[in-house]
Amino acid sequence: MMKKMLLTLFVFILNFSVYAQTQLTEAVDITIKDIYGQVHILSQYLGSGKHVVIDFYSTSCGYCQIYAPAIQASYVHFGENNNDVIFLTIDVGHTNADVAAFDETYGVTIPSASGMEGGGNLAHQLFQIQGTPSVVLIAPDSTILNPMIWPPTTQNIDAALALAGLFPIGLQENESELSVKLYPNPVIDYLMVNYETCSGTTTLSVYDLTGRPVITSFFHDEILLDLNNFTSGIYFLSLIEPSGKNITRRFMVSE
Repeated sequence: MMKKMLLTLFVFILNFSVYAQTQLTEAVDITIKDIYGQVHILSQYLGSGKHVVIDFYSTSCGYCQIYAPAIQASYVHFGENNNDVIFLTIDVGHTNADVAAFDETYGVTIPSASGMEGGGNLAHQLFQIQGTPSVVLIAPDSTILNPMIWPPTTQNIDAALALAGLFPIGLQENESELSVKLYPNPVIDYLMVNYETCSGTTTLSVYDLTGRPVITSFFHDEILLDLNNFTSGIYFLSLIEPSGKNITRRFMVSE
């Protein structure tokens, strides 16, 4: 009986993963109006060089309710639409009042469009959305980089954006990045950090995608970091010299 239940659950998750996504590889242009009356045109965001994350959801969808706070957290991590990433949430089948109640309940401040009054129903149709939630990442050239980030946890969304070359606020790589060598990258167990041109004792910190420091240390020109207990994902290494010079590099831990 237990094996049968597990098999049924596996088939359900597999089917959800296969069908709850857009069937497109290139984004179509859509125009939506959020619950406050602001118009959002996808082609304008992409044309200005922005990456766009769209959460195609439904206010009555259980998974949408579960993951709404996680998507909101990624929205905050990447600057609340004030930097290189634009987040939009697009409902299907409900009114502005329904969406407003959903946003208030789950703490969502991302621009939200309803299905019935904000153009969401048509947007779902144009993107050929097969189920909700479907969190889609679109590049400025309209390429759909990720047709469905699943599950849409904060870590998975942040990682998808980091892989696209985007960084949470406060963790931007800078022009001095090539002076620091990290190897191997991706790393499984030990990461060698080499910075031959550093001056004086340098502060080294490693941050996860949420900006939480997970390592803080000091070194002069080279150090070996033990990452055996790290979970797989994207991390950022920050070096601060006594002069205040700051260098940030990105690396990946794999299993």
